[in-house]
Amino acid sequence: MKFLVSEDEHWDVGRYEASLVELRDRLSKRAYAFFTRKSLHDAEFLSLGIENQAVGGSKRVGRDPTAVEIRVRDRSLYEFTLRYSGVVHISLSFDGRSKHFSGLGNSKEYWTEDKRGLDEWAYDELTAYDDRYLCHEIRLHSETTILIHFLRIAVTRRGQRLLSN
Repeated sequence: MKFLVSEDEHWDVGRYEASLVELRDRLSKRAYAFFTRKSLHDAEFLSLGIENQAVGGSKRVGRDPTAVEIRVRDRSLYEFTLRYSGVVHISLSFDGRSKHFSGLGNSKEYWTEDKRGLDEWAYDELTAYDDRYLCHEIRLHSETTILIHFLRIAVTRRGQRLLSN
């Protein structure tokens, strides 16, 4: 992460928002609106899929035939699908054996068995990887990191907004 987390837990939101403006021409209007207006903080992480479009008769085979799809559900019960195409790098760091927690406001620290799997979306950062590819780094509450380098991203939403009293 370049802007939202540093060693001293400083978040430079202003510089991050400015960096998103620089990506405007590299994103569809829908994707740009999503990344500048929507937060998936605490959304349920539903699935992560990887597709090899070079096999199976796909008509979308190109120079970079790998696609990645992530599905999440936010607190309003909307389900978002982020579909990355032209993927040239993906990494996933996940250790589902145990989790380390520090107590808030006190010095208690403890380890617990994993009961939530990948857990919820914590935060993410979309940046330029180079002049051609973009980079999306996602951190989950389970301390999982997902890193994707890609050409294009499509964002879709389905579901119904949760009504409140």
